[in-house]
Amino acid sequence: MSCLPSMDTVDFRILLELHRHPFASFEGIGRTVRITGTAVKARLERMEARGVVQGFYVAVAAPAFRRWRRIHAFANPEREPAFEAVTAVDDVVFVWRGPPGMFMVTTFDASPQAEPPTGLVKLFGGPPVASVSPDPPDRPSRVEAVLSPLDWRVVDALLDAPRASLRQLASAAGLTAKTVRHHRDRLVAKGLLEVAPILDTSREPGLIVYSGYVGVARAGDLRNVRVPGMGHVWIHHDPAAMAVLGRVSSYGEIIDVERQLRSMPGVTRVVVTVARGGAVATPRLRTWILAERERWRARAHGPDR
Repeated sequence: MSCLPSMDTVDFRILLELHRHPFASFEGIGRTVRITGTAVKARLERMEARGVVQGFYVAVAAPAFRRWRRIHAFANPEREPAFEAVTAVDDVVFVWRGPPGMFMVTTFDASPQAEPPTGLVKLFGGPPVASVSPDPPDRPSRVEAVLSPLDWRVVDALLDAPRASLRQLASAAGLTAKTVRHHRDRLVAKGLLEVAPILDTSREPGLIVYSGYVGVARAGDLRNVRVPGMGHVWIHHDPAAMAVLGRVSSYGEIIDVERQLRSMPGVTRVVVTVARGGAVATPRLRTWILAERERWRARAHGPDR
């Protein structure tokens, strides 16, 4: 057993801030949670050492690749496949363990009518118990999801080290820090780029972190969405919805949280899940990114500009 201290409420608040502001400095997070930046850095390193934070999920919206996002749920496989085996399957971009016995796999499909990849069905010993095409409120249209050559250079630099300093990212992208910040922040604001920590709190004594999505009938109903130990990651008003992150001490409490959320006035949709580690298909994303950069080069008959 690790001799490192287990997570506490301050650690959870740091995780919440990383979901809200994944590019925030240690000092910026520290001001929010009321500790020093040095203490934030030490706590994050401790959570990484314990396997609570397993890196960061970096993804471009599927329409930017002229693809369609689908999430497949696989239940109780006879043998749990390694993350590396799952991300090696064509079109897979992300995999994570949900509640015990559940695997969730995100694919970016070349067609909206695509069936679950055959490779996944073989790995898990059968078809998914459910496949959905999520349509978040800020999902950009296929026209809005056209990234510029500079956008792609910034995304390429972010893929390996999303929390690197602007100076480091600028060096990797061959751009100025100001340009990197502008394109990075614009992509996030438009819903074209998503960055979030990959978590696994399943081995933490007395603490489980869950994430969720809550849709409501009217924007005014958002103020009713309150559960102890839960904070919002983002809030949208058209349509009205919020993403949340919360902490409980047992899986049974998650069922109670979901029940509470569903009973709140104006709530129309609730999705709550627990992440127990995950992995990103970084090589595949990079291949697609390089293909998009090459597409722009071919169009311009010259280098990125």
